[in-house]
Amino acid sequence: MVKEVSNETYKKPLWKHHKGIEYIEINLAQYSSEDLMIKHYAEACDMILQRPDKSVRIFTDITDINPSLDAIRFCKDIGEKAQRGIKSSAIIGTVGFKTIMLKIYIRYSGSPVKIFSSKDAALDYVTQQ
Repeated sequence: MVKEVSNETYKKPLWKHHKGIEYIEINLAQYSSEDLMIKHYAEACDMILQRPDKSVRIFTDITDINPSLDAIRFCKDIGEKAQRGIKSSAIIGTVGFKTIMLKIYIRYSGSPVKIFSSKDAALDYVTQQ
């Protein structure tokens, strides 16, 4: 994996609430550095694994990110371990080729992630009872 020099500040994934329901926000769109994206994603997966199976709701923003295939593979491997903890998951920011790749990932991983075009619709989905 290519190491990138970045002046970006790392921000941890956050537990947030929407309509009184807790979810993890994974905001990869805030980074241009692959290393920070991977760190953020890995930390979110660790947060998921600390909770009971099928109990975690996730909102992910990947708007305008362009990770390398190595970074995608690395995140896929990390994410597979966390699948058991996910109750529902929504993602925004996929267009074109990214959407196709995500649909392939969903099909083969069994991930419960759903693709949305707006944050409001994604959060409504993730936080429905």
